[in-house]
Amino acid sequence: MMKWNIVIAMALLSLLVAPAAAHSLWVEAEDAVEVGEVKDVYSLFGHPGSSAGMYVPLMDAFYLVSPAGERLDLATEEGTWLPGFGRIGYLSSKAAFRWPGDYVLASVRAPGVYDSGWHGGESSPMLVKDYAKAVISAGEGGEKAWDGGFPLEVQFEAAPYEAKAGDSFSAVAVFNGEPVAANYTAWYWTVDAHSSPEAQRGTAGDDGSFSVLFEKAGPWVIEVETTTDEAGEWNATYSNPYYQEGELVSYEKVWHRSTLTLWVR
Repeated sequence: MMKWNIVIAMALLSLLVAPAAAHSLWVEAEDAVEVGEVKDVYSLFGHPGSSAGMYVPLMDAFYLVSPAGERLDLATEEGTWLPGFGRIGYLSSKAAFRWPGDYVLASVRAPGVYDSGWHGGESSPMLVKDYAKAVISAGEGGEKAWDGGFPLEVQFEAAPYEAKAGDSFSAVAVFNGEPVAANYTAWYWTVDAHSSPEAQRGTAGDDGSFSVLFEKAGPWVIEVETTTDEAGEWNATYSNPYYQEGELVSYEKVWHRSTLTLWVR
């Protein structure tokens, strides 16, 4: 019971500190499969380059988008050990690739309200929304689904699974179907995205465009984020020291973050 209470407390804390925290939401899977195969796919939350502090936050969804654009919800299992990471918390599922073409593996964290005023800062309550995706190729001849169905998307013209070391990867940040000058961060998975000068940071142009230089082969993470002045009330789905489950919690802004993971050849 004590262990379970600690897990719940950590999951709630992840929503309290989401905008300022170093934790990222991302997904992992083989990016090239054969039609008819069933593969293990993963949703993770923490530091891609460090297993310390990785756990399963409160989640909304984990699903595939088929080449035809159909959402296929995945049944998840929570794991406690993963090769390469060690003893961590993570979600996994078995994903079936029934048709040729490109799929999106998508993960959505449960929303929650955060206010820096709770921790001594200036009060600015915001609703936090967090999404992650990866593109998986299941052969030629099918359609290509590259959007995860998120309000904030990282879009691109070249398939992520074709990226090679030395490539400059062009992308566009899109919010509700329109380009947005979102902030972006891109990094090789072992880099500290929040303090290392090796992380690539910037703001997309007014047309939403930005580019990332893949300096070496291996796993890369690209995050975009934007905040909108959008006041409202959120019906709390859990209790914490600042509100109770079922309470209507007011917010002044909405913070969106969308993450793309890919393997560079």
